[in-house]
Amino acid sequence: MKKWFGLVAIVLAILLAVPQQSEASNSREVKQVMSDTVLHTIASPSAATVTTLPKNIFVTQFSTLPGGWSYVQASHYKGYVAASALKTPKSTIKIASSKSGLVVKETASRNAKTVANLKYNMIMEDFGSAGGGWSFVQYGNVTGYVASAFIGTPKTTTKYVTGAGNYIVRNIASPSGVSKGTVRGGTAVTEHSQITGWSYISSGSLRGYIPTSQLANKKPVVQPATLTTFTHLRPSKISWMKYYVQVSEYNSSTYSGYLEEHVSGNEYGYFLTSHSEDSFYPPYTSFSPSGFLMGMPESDVIWVDISTFPKANTPAPFYSLSPGDPNEKPIGNSFLRTTNGTLTTPAGTFSNVVHIEQKYYDSTISYHYYFAPGYGLLKEVSSTGELLFELRDYY
Repeated sequence: MKKWFGLVAIVLAILLAVPQQSEASNSREVKQVMSDTVLHTIASPSAATVTTLPKNIFVTQFSTLPGGWSYVQASHYKGYVAASALKTPKSTIKIASSKSGLVVKETASRNAKTVANLKYNMIMEDFGSAGGGWSFVQYGNVTGYVASAFIGTPKTTTKYVTGAGNYIVRNIASPSGVSKGTVRGGTAVTEHSQITGWSYISSGSLRGYIPTSQLANKKPVVQPATLTTFTHLRPSKISWMKYYVQVSEYNSSTYSGYLEEHVSGNEYGYFLTSHSEDSFYPPYTSFSPSGFLMGMPESDVIWVDISTFPKANTPAPFYSLSPGDPNEKPIGNSFLRTTNGTLTTPAGTFSNVVHIEQKYYDSTISYHYYFAPGYGLLKEVSSTGELLFELRDYY
């Protein structure tokens, strides 16, 4: 027994002495060993042996390295194997059927270390039986063994993705989840489960979570391209957002938080419920039949004020503030350039994009605003290429 502990100590010393591959990769993959394979301490066939991985054992691959190596974990062992010794096993979609939660273990044993506790109705990928009533599963970056009796086959329904853009499908039910790919608005998808405002869907080979609010029971009707009011463009389909904004030459930041809507008559106002402790707040936006406004909440500071919805390529005057005094003189013109454009931001690709250009009388620089029905302002950029606002993420 003392000799065995001594060997373990030596192996651990070797592992700690060599540079280790980072496990903080964006996405982990489940692999299966095709034949008995040596797990090495470093990515070299002459390196010390950690253990021998038996045929068909499941491993978690953290990353691949030049030279045909993979950094993996099998049970509580970590190390390097030849990538050619691994294959991607098939999986089926399963659901946590235990109302008290589903315990994920490091090895196929009740006494093994607990890796995670998955909530009731969470969806996971089941890679098959590991024997003894255990299954090897994956949820996001969590991999391990669960009791097969406590997972089941979910009931599925057909849903349709709302909107007209491309929307991120994530590996976990959270906006911080890693992107598994995108699904386009109007696409029919299979919904497998809902949990805390997120739905697990599959579409072809694409599987993962999107906000339940982005799904509808019926195929959505495409927003007509002919628009006459800013209220059609308000962010009615967004509950959480992240965006970049430049307030001045020296003040710019990226904000994220839940979007709060306030309705007064036919005016819709929006601001984030959380903000950082900067010297300025995230912008307040207002959409109404008479115009679009962006400014600092609870102040008189206005950054953008488009006084009326312009007609195609026809100048519509705008003012320093929304016109109330009939003697107030305009300071420039707004122009409607298109209502059916396409725009890509880090938040996705949007169609039926409305492009409005603002030109000031006393400046050669113009400002371009891009809106999408249901998503609000997507981007603002000056004619000199300066980025002033951009939607980065949402759900």
